[in-house]
Amino acid sequence: MSGALGFTEFDERDGTPAFMTGMDQLDRLLITEKVPVPGRPLHAMRRIAMARKIEMVIGGSRQSATSVAVSRWYAERYGDRLKVDFSPGRAVILVRGDPLILKLPLIVGEWDGVADVTKLLPGLTQPMFASLSEGEMQDVVSALPWMQQRFAALEVLASSIRANLEAAIMQMTSQSPHFGESHWASLQFAEKTMKRFLRSKGRTPSRTHDLTALLRSCESAGLPRGMQPILKMIQCDAGVRYSEDVTLDAALAAHHASIDLTAYVAQHLVDKSSSNTVIDDQDLADLVLSMSFGIESSHNGNLLYAFAMADNSIRRLLFSSQHCNWLHREIAGSIAKGRHKDDRLLFTSGRDIRNAPPRHPLKLFYTHMPKFGPEDYKATDIIQVKSVKASDESRYLVLEIEGVRNETARLIIWSELVAPLLETIGNGLAEGRVGGLFA
Repeated sequence: MSGALGFTEFDERDGTPAFMTGMDQLDRLLITEKVPVPGRPLHAMRRIAMARKIEMVIGGSRQSATSVAVSRWYAERYGDRLKVDFSPGRAVILVRGDPLILKLPLIVGEWDGVADVTKLLPGLTQPMFASLSEGEMQDVVSALPWMQQRFAALEVLASSIRANLEAAIMQMTSQSPHFGESHWASLQFAEKTMKRFLRSKGRTPSRTHDLTALLRSCESAGLPRGMQPILKMIQCDAGVRYSEDVTLDAALAAHHASIDLTAYVAQHLVDKSSSNTVIDDQDLADLVLSMSFGIESSHNGNLLYAFAMADNSIRRLLFSSQHCNWLHREIAGSIAKGRHKDDRLLFTSGRDIRNAPPRHPLKLFYTHMPKFGPEDYKATDIIQVKSVKASDESRYLVLEIEGVRNETARLIIWSELVAPLLETIGNGLAEGRVGGLFA
């Protein structure tokens, strides 16, 4: 049987041409069988042991000469390619504005939260690490746990789907990056994962790149609601693949949001009991993502506010100066009592909001900020406010609105957005005074 291998124990010991040729042929056979490089030494030893009908010790003090010779041959042939990568995945974060790959560690058992960031970020040299500010270090530290949690869910996805994640990373971090290609790969990652979910429910997904339509189909098939707000970060036209206008910021936002979305969908492929929605049991239609205001004299001294809601709608409310002044006093008093922290302070001392999780209220705030145009002032769904009530909840500020035509509206505003709301109202009052709309 040894002859069938093309070499003998003596050839192995002396490293003769017969051994070298025979190992090359055996390795080619393993290649045709699609055995990954790290697994080939063990497969080769197994083939040799079966051919010779012997037992082979592959480690320890009694390691056989054949296993030593095979291991040496593979080490010389493949070098570092033999190393097994146990990392659950990779993602991109910014370090001083540069995209670096965060390589997640394999964690077994409980984790105390301590990690060597220079090993997690291969592009982070020791001198650069020493020069990072506390805020920059916090970006890495805070990114690790939420990435770790999401990649644990991504393990159920096929490699053909996760290949899009790797493509997004490569297109962002290569020496010749193409951020449009990266953005498109992130969309494909999200799209294919949702279509995988639909097939698992016996549904045939439509041939579309419209993530909103796909998410609605997933929700009708049993996926708990809550992910609509981050779709705007991922959705793009196929033309981005050929565009040079896509920015690193847009590609990074799509990358992070696609990881968050796909992990959420993948989690519900295997864990039907967990919902983990963005706002628990609150109604998405009432949750405010962002806001802006406009001033026009035709509105008789009122400020027109547009609120971007979590269900992808826009609510337009017309506030008088009296309502704005009252709200400004109420909200300022609530903040003064410590009811709502201003998270913007985190990102004015070295932190980079681009590294924040996609569902961070401030990230959604800047992503969904409405832009005013002539059509907003002509809209037929404007509610002119007659009365407003404000109440503090544990994580939200809730505004109950009544309109002059008996319409009602409810606005749920994350604690992290209460300070931006106060600033928006203050800016509206200041511009209204300058414009002469009210005293």
